[in-house]
Amino acid sequence: MISFIEGILGSTEPGQIVVQTGGIGFLIYTSDNSLRSLPAVGEEVRIYTYLYVKEDILALYGFTEPEELDIFKLLITVNGVGPKAAVNILSHLSVSELITAVITGDVKGISGAQNIGKKTAEKIILEMKDKFKAYDHPLGAYPDAGSVRLSSSDTLSPNAEAAIEGIALLGFSRKDAIKAVKIIEGLDEKTADEIINEALTII
Repeated sequence: MISFIEGILGSTEPGQIVVQTGGIGFLIYTSDNSLRSLPAVGEEVRIYTYLYVKEDILALYGFTEPEELDIFKLLITVNGVGPKAAVNILSHLSVSELITAVITGDVKGISGAQNIGKKTAEKIILEMKDKFKAYDHPLGAYPDAGSVRLSSSDTLSPNAEAAIEGIALLGFSRKDAIKAVKIIEGLDEKTADEIINEALTII
């Protein structure tokens, strides 16, 4: 489980970057919005990541802002929306623009993303409206990307966040994972593996 990768920006290409750290170059798939906010190649960067695992696929997706990663993870919970489609949407719309499009039912705005059809856009709107209720903003208010955070997890330590991602990969909901992790005592002193093992006895 990788919460973020911090290192030197090795290279950038459309849709992907390489971050070098500890003698390893991590290939990370990302959105156009994140690409535009990157520093110059050779400078230090922090990328918030999600490890996508499915059958014989192992791919790392990442973004310059944790808010964009949060939205990415919500998008891939929509039936029929995989990580590539989620990245296409986040390349076409900023976090704030996507929230606005979902809340106002803007099918055309979402379907303007590459390879996103009208039916998929309608499904995203239908399923995402309720998911946005977990955010610290009233429906109808469209904050800038930097102000959108998941209220359930924004005070947790990096190890706790990593543990939540690990529990989610095991098939549990992120909501249940957060609830279980928050019950654990001495959270800041435990490793991610210790948190996962203890949380699994609670869920």
